[in-house]
Amino acid sequence: MIGSRLYKSQRIFSNLLLFLWILFALFPIYWMVMASFKAPLAIHSGGKILPFINFKPTLETWKSLLFGANQNVFLSRFTNSLIVTISSSVLALIFGALGAYGLERFRYRYGPLKNENLSLLIISQRMMPPIVASIAVFVFFRYFKLLDTRQGLIISYLWFNLPLAVFLLMGFFRDIPKEIEDAASIDGCGKFKQFWLIALPLTFPGLVATFLVCFIFAWNEFLLALILTFNKAMTLPIMVSSLDAEMEPMYWLIGAVGVVVILPSIFVSLVLDKYLVGGLRIGGIK
Repeated sequence: MIGSRLYKSQRIFSNLLLFLWILFALFPIYWMVMASFKAPLAIHSGGKILPFINFKPTLETWKSLLFGANQNVFLSRFTNSLIVTISSSVLALIFGALGAYGLERFRYRYGPLKNENLSLLIISQRMMPPIVASIAVFVFFRYFKLLDTRQGLIISYLWFNLPLAVFLLMGFFRDIPKEIEDAASIDGCGKFKQFWLIALPLTFPGLVATFLVCFIFAWNEFLLALILTFNKAMTLPIMVSSLDAEMEPMYWLIGAVGVVVILPSIFVSLVLDKYLVGGLRIGGIK
């Protein structure tokens, strides 16, 4: 009896602590959303965060961002972010799948280096902070005239996400029984067909998860975009930073752009999560 009461008390306390932590984690997002619906003067009038009680919501900031003076800059940054993120994520998925399958199904030896060493070498590139290679990347891109271009950002994001894609997909390819591919090879199926017709469909959940991770990392990437872009190829995270660098930070615009920045990640996560769960269910049935 005492143990049951103690368990219930611990559970209530744990749930309360979790609820408080969720409120703490979501409050910055809530403040950002509320700031985007405030008039500029209301931003500086104190800590008013309850709409229709502390302040009257307005679409003034959103009209300025989407249809007014900030429209061209915002659409340019949004387009850059979308093109660079999708392109780099798709390329990371393609090359990552090829590299991961090759490392899992073929045995390599280059001098003292074996498959395990090559895998460690690849993932170590992701473990290295981008700031370490920032000067070398900047000089390299300047030599090939890739600074402040979408192509340059796509290449840099690909370099940043490809090791992670290889690392994630190797685990999915490793779980595929080799007997399936051996049976296909007996029927005359070549290695590429085994990869295309057998391995990829069976690793569909892994492909979705890998694309999702690469998309989120690329969409939110700040440092490389800050170093490699100046005007034409600037992305949304850099736009948020530039709004904060004014003589007087425009919190209302920062809130609106911040909402736009987080929406694609949430949308992609919700949409692809359905395919991920469905793919896992199909894979389990097979």
